[in-house]
Amino acid sequence: MSELHEYCMRCGFPFKEATTQEVCSSAEACDKRLSDPTYRVPQGRLSAIEVRVRWSLIERVQATDPSYPLRARISYQDLCAENDPDRRYWVPPRFRGIGKVLGRISTYEHENGRPLLSCLAVHRANQQAGPGFAVLARELGYGIPTGGERDFWASQVEAVVQYWNEPGRSASGPNPTAQALALITNAAEQLEQARRLLDALQH
Repeated sequence: MSELHEYCMRCGFPFKEATTQEVCSSAEACDKRLSDPTYRVPQGRLSAIEVRVRWSLIERVQATDPSYPLRARISYQDLCAENDPDRRYWVPPRFRGIGKVLGRISTYEHENGRPLLSCLAVHRANQQAGPGFAVLARELGYGIPTGGERDFWASQVEAVVQYWNEPGRSASGPNPTAQALALITNAAEQLEQARRLLDALQH
């Protein structure tokens, strides 16, 4: 019996349902997602790297004392380094693209009745979320008064920490398939870089 796959084995794109198909039908889209994990990923589903970022935030929350919710914060820089150590997706100093991933994660959380997980990602300098967090929250229907952005963000940090630390709240780790895919896609990128180096030596 053929093995079933939930994600593209090359770029981590989530298939609509488990299938014997191993890679995306569109090679062009698959290539694009090797640098932009959000490219054409349907709403309501997360790519392999998005799953990894989401669970790293949840694990961070669950290791935080609920009496001190702000300790769950993590800088964009540290979040990227933890989940993309090879800088395949997000490159300093601006880590362009991580905001899009965090927005998709929080949208996914909102659609499933949970607080906005991306509130934990903050600028290192002021330890607060960027302005995009309030923009997203308003798009999702939260009524944030002008000037109330910081209070709303702080309330979401508290809500996230409380939610994921409730007694009996089970949160198993990321799907092993997603973890394996993250490793495979990193390896594929390294092999491609090695191939380019060898090609350059031959010319």
